[in-house]
Amino acid sequence: MVHTKAAQGVTPAQSAGTDTHPGSGTPARGTSRGSPATPGGGGESARSGWCGWGLFSGVSAGEPWWLGRVAVPHAVGVLVGRLLGLAGWRAVQCSRCVEGGCLVPELVGGGVGFDRVVLTRKRRAAAARSANQGAGAGTARRHGWKRTPADEELLDFAGRFGAVTLRHATQHFYGGVWETARKRVQYMAEAGLLDRNDNLKWAGTLIYPTAAGMSAVRALGHPELRAIAPSDERMLHRLLVAEAALRMHARSVPVISERQMRAVERAEDGGRAAEAFALLSGVAVDGSGESGGPIARPTVDGVGRVRWWGIPAGTKGEVHWPDFMAIVGGRMVAVEVEIAMKERWRMLSVLRGYKMAIEGGHIAQVLWQVTPDVLVQLQGRRGSNGWEDGLLQELGYLESGRVPDWTVKGRPMVVRAIEGSDEGVRYALSQRVLVPSIRSSYRQWKVWRSIWMEESPSLDFEDWLMRPTTMARLRSMT
Repeated sequence: MVHTKAAQGVTPAQSAGTDTHPGSGTPARGTSRGSPATPGGGGESARSGWCGWGLFSGVSAGEPWWLGRVAVPHAVGVLVGRLLGLAGWRAVQCSRCVEGGCLVPELVGGGVGFDRVVLTRKRRAAAARSANQGAGAGTARRHGWKRTPADEELLDFAGRFGAVTLRHATQHFYGGVWETARKRVQYMAEAGLLDRNDNLKWAGTLIYPTAAGMSAVRALGHPELRAIAPSDERMLHRLLVAEAALRMHARSVPVISERQMRAVERAEDGGRAAEAFALLSGVAVDGSGESGGPIARPTVDGVGRVRWWGIPAGTKGEVHWPDFMAIVGGRMVAVEVEIAMKERWRMLSVLRGYKMAIEGGHIAQVLWQVTPDVLVQLQGRRGSNGWEDGLLQELGYLESGRVPDWTVKGRPMVVRAIEGSDEGVRYALSQRVLVPSIRSSYRQWKVWRSIWMEESPSLDFEDWLMRPTTMARLRSMT
């Protein structure tokens, strides 16, 4: 049906472009921009609590009044503005609003009121991800994305080890395809499963799960872990531990993080929960049905508490926690990543605890990945009168006065120099090892490393860099 001006009772004043209040035949005073029309035709300008707003875009002055400006209470203007915003309309501040906060735009003369945002397929999917957050995000098509096994594997690993970089995610979870990793991480972040930060330039984008992300991938029988926002101060150590665990994870070796070990050992139940978790993780325990080969046995700390995952390190109940445990052939292998030298008494306490755990059948081996200063502390160094012993010689793990031969298989303790696999992690580790006078920016370090790769790749980069002739030549080139 066609609505004519006569049928709608439009006055000549309206036809000429003058606004009238609905239900009133007289023009409303103060209808210019900034002066709201008031209900009832009273003509009061700027009456508090009333707003002018338009229903549709493209309304001209000669069209019926119900397509034009309407005076409504301020609260209604705010509510309608929010509802239309959820429906995809772009709202602006209402210039006729007296109280402020009304996001409904005013329609003046033949101007445009609400400007519709074009909802492309990508925008609809992003809106769906934002609207469907929580542990169940990504489990239905209407959520704007669908979780994949790689997404859940990333959430699980990052939750257990605290954080990984986007480069780690690309290499270990998305087949080395950077764009795929970036998009999947963006989807999970929009769905509230992941958080990201770029605080550390050398690390790039750091990703870690939210509480919803932790709940989304929690497995039956595994300890419940809370979501954390990792600090920047210990990020290098955290990422080096994650890299070591990722290398074993890539070889299908089960890894148990320190967070999991601490959580499962919290239960005051005589070690039953820790034993059940060990059995679930693939550890060969007594009665597990494993035929042949040794089985793992728990130890008891200084106060008589059974420990399956913690390493007793004192007579008063002190416990040392490995950075993570690897389950190899049903036995537990403790992995330690040390980038700072501990005091002698403290390191000896840890080593003695490991010695008792190995001799008691609790763990099979300890793998140390350390920086050069810790390497000297553990295995000793070459001196003017021969080999100077380290702590491992004192405890009988290495022969006294001889250079350690780490090619021998089956040693209960193995020490290796740590190397970062990610370029940014290698930079941060290098800056920690180098003396302050040789440290450099990330960009300069990459230039020096490219020169080293061309000239002396067989020599350790830090050793090559600390040569006086090398540093003088590099600075002259700069």
